[in-house]
Amino acid sequence: MTSFFRRAVGLSVLCALGSVPLSAQSVYAGFDNDGSASSRSSLTNSNLARNQFAAQLSGVGTETFEGFSRGTTSPLGLNFPGAGTATLTGSGCVSDIGWSACSNQVSNSNGQTNGFGRYAVSGSNYYEVNAGDFRINFSQAIAAFGFYGIDIGEFGGTLALRFYNGSTLLDTQPVSFTVGDGSAFYFGYINTSNLFTSVEFELGGSSSDVFAFDDMTIGSREQVSVPEPASAALVLTGLAGFAAAAHRRRRSTR
Repeated sequence: MTSFFRRAVGLSVLCALGSVPLSAQSVYAGFDNDGSASSRSSLTNSNLARNQFAAQLSGVGTETFEGFSRGTTSPLGLNFPGAGTATLTGSGCVSDIGWSACSNQVSNSNGQTNGFGRYAVSGSNYYEVNAGDFRINFSQAIAAFGFYGIDIGEFGGTLALRFYNGSTLLDTQPVSFTVGDGSAFYFGYINTSNLFTSVEFELGGSSSDVFAFDDMTIGSREQVSVPEPASAALVLTGLAGFAAAAHRRRRSTR
């Protein structure tokens, strides 16, 4: 079973230049439930959501966790080339399919997953958490954040994202779905009106559920191509002025 959705909060207008998106906040999410403990998901809808999210950005950076040795625990210094840096704090560690739940034990890997449905989306490394919260503090305020989640929910685990500017909670986004062994999702979030300096991953529902995350992407306000409402309003004002001028010219020639 697979699913994909895009949710946007804001206004949309249609003018002579086409549809001008005015959304200050958008969420892109795709789910793929066609994996197993020993096989990877197709990532069909996950990649579609990622591509829709990435299409709104330019020059952004992605942390793939390939620069860390497996078993590395937080705090982690994350690097998003072209977009800034961040510090990840909380539970979890960098893992690969040769390990099981950051336990420093060799897993039952078959080359596809770690034997329990977890794997990297790109490269060989990913960030693995055993139902514990973690937080990412960015070096500067950002407007966009996206990531892959793998093997979440088969034991009743839940996930919610909390976006902060300093100590102020700006938004909470529950990721309400069930993804089984080997399956995956992509979640992308853009908010150009409320920039955020950190995001907290709140994991709950089951102490036995293990979560995997990979390919985290961030973008600044300047790297988001979706125009602000004010910018689009200027476009509409310009069109209105153009129409008024054309009307005056037509009257003057009569």
